[in-house]
Amino acid sequence: MGKRVLLAGNREESAQPIREALAAAGYSVISVSNGAECCCAADEAVPDLIVLEARMPVLDGLATLQVLREHQNTEGLPVIMLSDTELKGGGRLGWAAAADMHLLRPISAGAVVAAANWLLHRSPRWPPG
Repeated sequence: MGKRVLLAGNREESAQPIREALAAAGYSVISVSNGAECCCAADEAVPDLIVLEARMPVLDGLATLQVLREHQNTEGLPVIMLSDTELKGGGRLGWAAAADMHLLRPISAGAVVAAANWLLHRSPRWPPG
């Protein structure tokens, strides 16, 4: 079984191509539609990587990431933050909240897969394979 990716985003039209591309690359994808669901799913499933939309209901991406970084099971997971616009401070809020990578839309699903591959390859928490 491939590594698990938790994909959190409320826009199905943008999540579907990313989910399909990750699955085609051999990842097992868990999808949720808001930040609160993401925190619960991450704690239960402990994925290998999380892809977060910056704008989500209940908890936005930055608030979700802050919660994830405060829990032992999820504090070291690699996280890709996706947003439509630069976050305040030229993207620094995403980095300050400890996102491993911040990608601006429009972005191809293949670029998200490449970012996932790179982050998982360099992650000290998870061995190759």
